[in-house]
Amino acid sequence: MDEIVAVVNDVRDAFADVKVDMNLNLPQIAVVGSQSSGKSSVLENIVGRDFLPRGSGIVTRCPLVLQLHQLPASQDEEWGEFSHKPGHKFTDFSEIRSEIERRTVEIAGGVSISDKPIGLRVYSPHVLTLTLVDLPGLVMNAVGDQPKDIDRQIKEMVTKYVRPSNTIILAVTPANADIATSTALRLAKQVDPDGVRTIGILTKLDLMDRGTDALDMLNGKLVSLRRGFIGVVNRSQADINENKNIHDARADEKAYFANHPKYASIADKQGTEYLSRQLNHILMEHIQNELPALKSIVDKQFAKTQQQMEKLGMSDEPQMENGAMLLNLIKRFSESVDRAINGGISDANLDLKGGARLDYVFHESFGDFVRGLRASKDLTDEYIRVNVRNMAGMNASLFPSDQVFFALVREQIQKLENPSIKCVNIVHEELVNIVTICASKMERYPVLQKRMIAICTGMVSAYRPQTHGHVRTLIAAEKSYINVKHPSMVDLSTRAMSFMRGDTHHPQQQPQAAPVAGRPGQPPMQPGAAQPVPSTPSILPTLGGGEMRSIPKKIMLGNSMSEMEVNQNHAIREMVEGYFSIVQCTITDQVPKAINLLMIQKLRMEMDAALVKELYKEEIFTELLSESPDIASQRKGVSNMMRALQKAQAALAKVRDYIPQ
Repeated sequence: MDEIVAVVNDVRDAFADVKVDMNLNLPQIAVVGSQSSGKSSVLENIVGRDFLPRGSGIVTRCPLVLQLHQLPASQDEEWGEFSHKPGHKFTDFSEIRSEIERRTVEIAGGVSISDKPIGLRVYSPHVLTLTLVDLPGLVMNAVGDQPKDIDRQIKEMVTKYVRPSNTIILAVTPANADIATSTALRLAKQVDPDGVRTIGILTKLDLMDRGTDALDMLNGKLVSLRRGFIGVVNRSQADINENKNIHDARADEKAYFANHPKYASIADKQGTEYLSRQLNHILMEHIQNELPALKSIVDKQFAKTQQQMEKLGMSDEPQMENGAMLLNLIKRFSESVDRAINGGISDANLDLKGGARLDYVFHESFGDFVRGLRASKDLTDEYIRVNVRNMAGMNASLFPSDQVFFALVREQIQKLENPSIKCVNIVHEELVNIVTICASKMERYPVLQKRMIAICTGMVSAYRPQTHGHVRTLIAAEKSYINVKHPSMVDLSTRAMSFMRGDTHHPQQQPQAAPVAGRPGQPPMQPGAAQPVPSTPSILPTLGGGEMRSIPKKIMLGNSMSEMEVNQNHAIREMVEGYFSIVQCTITDQVPKAINLLMIQKLRMEMDAALVKELYKEEIFTELLSESPDIASQRKGVSNMMRALQKAQAALAKVRDYIPQ
């Protein structure tokens, strides 16, 4: 089962040099405690070697990720390797201490702290396979040249490491201090309120006042932790000064618990050796539960990295000479634009793209707007009467002439030109967007990408004036020839004649406001209607013996309508509205067809040839196929990521049998 822990260590090492936050949340054990609580001594006892820096003040100023690898008992050699010096074996553990000190200064400077970790692997037959993180000791106040907020910085760093739910917290507390003031237990409580992943470590049991003991604490009667408390006895400063080795210290520790009058009954569950076994068991159990999620993250990142490699031209495709490569890129771009317009885009997003947007423009945008226009909005009774009178001139007749119908219809048809021109402009913008989006796949070659966009947008812009002209011609054609023999006109003319004869019920009219009384001899005026220009006395006599009124500059028709005028208005309105609806159907059908022929299909048919003509010139091959300056660094990063993922996948494959099904 130790193989599971080794696999996680391999995965961690695989990503050590990849400067990408994989957020793998790899299971580990974080050691937390106040300054001088005995954290370093606990770690050294677990490893069985003196290798951590010592001194006054804050010695640990960077996280130390310590990976222990158990070697076969037959192998007597022990060594350490740093992740920042791969391949270099440190067989002298005093050199490991010096390298930790040197690397700490390199990362954090003289007195500051840093959350950038130092990675150290220790190989020994005397350790159990574990991963531990030694963190700076929690402090209350800054001392000397330390930053004034050093306490806050350390707390934030430690919290960052212990907050993940799959981190096991090793809360180190000296037994000769008041447990209620333990900063390690207080911090652990904040991130692990139920105590399910916290192990309490009591140090300095041998330094407690005579007559006192920590039995109640070790039995979990004072503070409840799911995984309980384990007591350890570390080397004293005198032992260190006398170079007492850790193996002897472990033997003394074992004897201490076995012979202690209070701790003898629980001696088999105390000490460094028991702590190491418990940590190994807990870590393996924890990792086993996390392996499926870990494998899923690695597999997803692997697929994403493969896509990045293809985008950067790092796939296994055979290398081509520049000319063939350029033609291939042009072909791929043209096919991409064609596919975007004609269909074939598969996107998890919920918005329309490419040709689907063009279809929306033609039918939901342009079509719905044109079909929603109504001629009746402008065809008021007053408007129709004025046009009838003006068309008749002096030759007033009982029936309105066809010219009234033609004139009113042409005015309504003209309203279709602006939305038709706007439809052309919208399609132009959509085509430019499609070209730009498809060209984004060519970002590896910025010069080629820019030229492709310029050529294609230039083509689309050149098509627009011609399409404008054709659309205006469609509107002009409808205005120039009013087809009164259209099949639908038979029913319209029949209904109009019925209106003229008064045989058909008139459509409901808007209620009229009460007329305003005018001058004697004048018809009443509606509120808001233009008032006649006041007349001036005339010297001409009238038959009635009075004076004839002068003619106003602006003559308005009265509001009273004869029954014949009412019938005429309804007949004309019926004919104009009916014919306008015929033209609406034609325009909503013909304008999209014209735009499709003169812009969309023309681009699809001519784009490939135009790109080859403009770009396939040997003297500019090198310029067009030059890559952006950051491509090389991107390729390096992607290559490192791929190697790391391959190592991680290989490591995870070794323990497939351990993954819960």
